[in-house]
Amino acid sequence: MSDETNDNGERRETFYRILAESSFAGIYVVQNGIFRYLNHNAASYAGYEPEELTGCKANGIVHPDDQEKVMRFARAMLKGLRADPYEFRIVTKQGNIRWIMETVTAIRYEGLPAILGNSMDVTEKKETEKALRMSEERYRNIIEHSGVLFYTHAPNHVLTFVSANTEHYLGCTPEEATISWQEFLTDNPVNRHGLESTQRALETGERQPPYELELWKQNGETIWVEVHEHPVTVGGEIQGIVGTLVDVSLRKWMQRALTESEERYRTLIETTPDLVYTVDRQGVFTYANQRFEEALGIPPADLLGRPFTAIIPPESIPVIVDRFKRGIRGEAIPPYEVALTAQNGQRVIIEFLTSTFLDPLTGWATGRFGIGRNVTERRQAQDALKASEERYRTIIENIGDGYYEVDVNGNLRFANDACRRITGQSLDKIIGANFRVFFFPEDIADIIRMFNATFVTGESKRGMVKRLQRTDGKEQYVEISVSLKRDGKGKPSGFMGILHDVTERRKSEETIHWLAYHDALTGLPNRLLFRDRLVMAIAQAKRNGEQLAVMMMDLDKFKEINDTRGHDVGDAVLCSFTERIKKRLRAGDTFARTGGDEFMIIMPRIRRREDLAMLGKTLVGALAAPVTMGAATFKFSVSIGIALYPRDGMDFDALVKNADTAMYLAKGRGGNAYEIFAAPAGEKNA
Repeated sequence: MSDETNDNGERRETFYRILAESSFAGIYVVQNGIFRYLNHNAASYAGYEPEELTGCKANGIVHPDDQEKVMRFARAMLKGLRADPYEFRIVTKQGNIRWIMETVTAIRYEGLPAILGNSMDVTEKKETEKALRMSEERYRNIIEHSGVLFYTHAPNHVLTFVSANTEHYLGCTPEEATISWQEFLTDNPVNRHGLESTQRALETGERQPPYELELWKQNGETIWVEVHEHPVTVGGEIQGIVGTLVDVSLRKWMQRALTESEERYRTLIETTPDLVYTVDRQGVFTYANQRFEEALGIPPADLLGRPFTAIIPPESIPVIVDRFKRGIRGEAIPPYEVALTAQNGQRVIIEFLTSTFLDPLTGWATGRFGIGRNVTERRQAQDALKASEERYRTIIENIGDGYYEVDVNGNLRFANDACRRITGQSLDKIIGANFRVFFFPEDIADIIRMFNATFVTGESKRGMVKRLQRTDGKEQYVEISVSLKRDGKGKPSGFMGILHDVTERRKSEETIHWLAYHDALTGLPNRLLFRDRLVMAIAQAKRNGEQLAVMMMDLDKFKEINDTRGHDVGDAVLCSFTERIKKRLRAGDTFARTGGDEFMIIMPRIRRREDLAMLGKTLVGALAAPVTMGAATFKFSVSIGIALYPRDGMDFDALVKNADTAMYLAKGRGGNAYEIFAAPAGEKNA
């Protein structure tokens, strides 16, 4: 072998040795499961020096739970069945756990088959990703468990984000809602005030008072919302609006009526995930690996012969040149970051580590070797985490709902200002207090079960409505949601959730429910409730073999009272009539107003038909005494028709029809009378 061949071999060996020892990546060779070679990085990941691990079992530092996975993935990669790197845990010399990303390649080492491993410590990346996930999870919980609609829009009013509950508020999906905000506005003049308020916020950067809007839903319906908006300012410039919508349609109704790239590794250089390059003494590229094209969009062939400064932004060139000169002089250059611009215009942040090539014969510097690590994702993740935290804080302090965090014992550790408003107590008094002190003792067990279920299953819970114990005595109902809160290691550390004030909604629902089944004037059951009770009374009577009476009552000449004395007097007569009749009824009877001057009674457990006559006389006689209305005194009477189950009918329709028939017979006799239904001769009741 010639001296020239020996020199070339020695240069190549020197190049690869420098490459391995200078790499950001951990480089190692495994033969028969034993470490034969490790560079400093590969050993330092586990807290060892290379000589401490050389000759040891390679899987000795792998976490026991990951050893089988590492063997499986490594075999697959060696067989060409897997291309992407895989991640696993190692146990350091100090007993700590760290995350490693690895690729392997089959090689020959000292003439025998071996495995070349290329690894990277990704612990920092994993921790950053975990922190980002936790932050995003907390943010999503707030969004998903709130009854309001969250949104953001640009200065041109185009929606840039809406939360998942758009179906209720806008009747469409979040994707369909990303249009101009103004597309949802009706022509109601009140909306002009909202647009003006939003414009002021965009112009001044100042938060405006809440306002109301009427919006079109996709199905043509309208919805009234209360809008809370907060301008978002970045770098002194207004970027848009973050806001919430609260459905106040019911309230409005009640006022009128009552929301890394997949990469593949083949050789020592081409398997590294980093940018690898060499330059000569003049700083001209003599080598660049394929990662330059992936990161910057520049083919390696296009870099050869070009100065390294060709990829450096002008403002960074003086610093880079200074570092290069110092490196050529033999000075140690610490790692540094440079923001580069890729061919597609994207900003790419590269962390560079460089070392000097020395001529083995003269010891003179012949050039520089460098490795660049793409840290864009890490920086973006850190920026995203920071932005997420800022967005989270903004939302927390601007939502109308109370947001809380408690420890595993239920002690309050954080609360927004809305919690102070909802609970009626100052934040300095509620922080540190146990969550249960805000609720009535009879509700504590239900709340504890809700929290325990969340702790056991890890699933968020919501929908439980309970009454708060306020110091001011004000009645306050809240809908409680709760989610499990975990620490950085994934261990449950407490709970977080939302207190949504549903006091107004609950009162409205109760009022609406009562009005649906009762007469507003007399407070008696209406026809709908009367029907339900009669059907149930028939079923009970059938089951027990009993009789029941249905009475139809109509005030005689009531129209004359309304016409001559006015509806106010008419209403007073109806109320007086109601009170007189109620005094003659049993506790189990049902007295209902089914029309203007039409009333009906259900009287269960009638023993004899003869009792009906006495009942009729009693009710007719209840109106014998005159009525005094102011200075006027007058009398009124009633006509009553009575039907008996099962003799006069077996179902609702038959009994009501026959009672009505009998009532008209009584009215035909001049009124002020009762009539018991009697089927015509030869007719059999259903």
